[in-house]
Amino acid sequence: MLLWSRKTPVVFVPHTTQEDFIRITWGRRCCSVQGRQGGTQTIQLSKRCRHQVSLIHHLGHTLGLAVHGPELERTLLTQNRLPSQAEFQQLVQQQVSPTASVMMLKYHSMSGKTQKSMGSSKYVPGDYDIMNLKQFYPDVRCGGRRSARLGSSNGTGNAQEIKSPNYPAWYWADVDCAWHIDSPSGQRVVLQRQYVSLEHSNDCQYDYVEVADVGSGQVTKYCGQDFPQTLVSSSRFGFTVQFHSDSGEQENGFLIFFHAIVDVCHTDKQRCSHGCEQRVDRAICTCPAGQRLWRDNRTCVPNGRCGNPKGVCKHGCRVEADGFGTCTCMLGFVIGDDGISCKSCVQTIIVNGTGGRLASPNYPNNYPPNTECEWQFRSADPRKQVAINFDTFHLQDDEDCRKDSVDVFFQPDERAANYISLCGLYVRQPMTITSNTDFMKIRLRTDSSDQYQGFSFTYTSHLPPDDLSLQDLPQLAETNSQR
Repeated sequence: MLLWSRKTPVVFVPHTTQEDFIRITWGRRCCSVQGRQGGTQTIQLSKRCRHQVSLIHHLGHTLGLAVHGPELERTLLTQNRLPSQAEFQQLVQQQVSPTASVMMLKYHSMSGKTQKSMGSSKYVPGDYDIMNLKQFYPDVRCGGRRSARLGSSNGTGNAQEIKSPNYPAWYWADVDCAWHIDSPSGQRVVLQRQYVSLEHSNDCQYDYVEVADVGSGQVTKYCGQDFPQTLVSSSRFGFTVQFHSDSGEQENGFLIFFHAIVDVCHTDKQRCSHGCEQRVDRAICTCPAGQRLWRDNRTCVPNGRCGNPKGVCKHGCRVEADGFGTCTCMLGFVIGDDGISCKSCVQTIIVNGTGGRLASPNYPNNYPPNTECEWQFRSADPRKQVAINFDTFHLQDDEDCRKDSVDVFFQPDERAANYISLCGLYVRQPMTITSNTDFMKIRLRTDSSDQYQGFSFTYTSHLPPDDLSLQDLPQLAETNSQR
């Protein structure tokens, strides 16, 4: 029975409560009935046909196979007589393929003598028998086109399966199956290994599962117990999975689940600057050789201590705790809008009646460390005074404003001018400072320690009031007679 199961789609199981079954008994004759009859179907064996090949032969009858041989063979059966020696030699010469079928007439089965079999010399089902039984008992599970359905993130929801013929029992010999598994547009196919056990061989030349990614053209052959836990196709066109077994050893085969996932790499093409790798639970951006992902996990930057997604820093670079670099600028410059260039933060501004607005570098985000910026204001009308109005102000707090500070000068000559130093957090708004001339200069200095939001202010000019004074300056402002 095992010989039939290993080479054909037929599987024999022990009888329990089934109404139709085969019973093998000992008797005075060697006989069986061709094809399924229903109910109890008896194969009777006697001493004349106690050899294993006789049981295989009569099981073939029960499965539906007839005696196979030339016309003389049928004549002898019809006349129920033994062939002569000359007739026997004629039978041997007329057999086209002595190993093609175990169903050919056996001389020993008619004469009771041990003679060479006219059929399969190995006493196993031959190619002719296998071909016929595969027509009688086709296995619809072996191969075909499948369309994957969207599955859950753990790969089990809505999953379908492909498996080797006769799984979990030994797969059949000399089998070739092919499945093509695809998915709808915007999705990819996922294969998930459940069980794989095939005959092992070098280069998988005997039994194997071959997986071809239709989109990329990559083909990989697996045998033994070698098969990835998960495979994700490169496109919606999925995989072609081929299973092949030879006539040698058989194992328990394979069981593979498959389902579809949303193709994030396809639906969001702008997500990654370079490549995209779709995985079962997420998509990740990939970079070419010599590059790595930036902090945003989407943009590729050159390898090195100061890789930046927009290019090479123009002035300098500061390496952060995460190993990436942040571009820096020399004194008198601040980082440009592109993140790599530096622009001057020393400006001379002619103030007209409308004025304008300025802010600390990088506002409303934290200002950069080790920065020095300077704004000089001069009224377009020499009769008018310059005034600034801070609507936000937050610098590092220090008793003498020696770390981060804003210094306000009222004369061009700093050596002869009084100035105001501001730092810390000012919460009373607005904070207005007015010069007593047509000139004002503001200088921002920051060190390498803590950084804060900075400040934002408007500037304008106006004619001086009769009672102009500096008595209303904020309490945190410190007036110095010299620097």
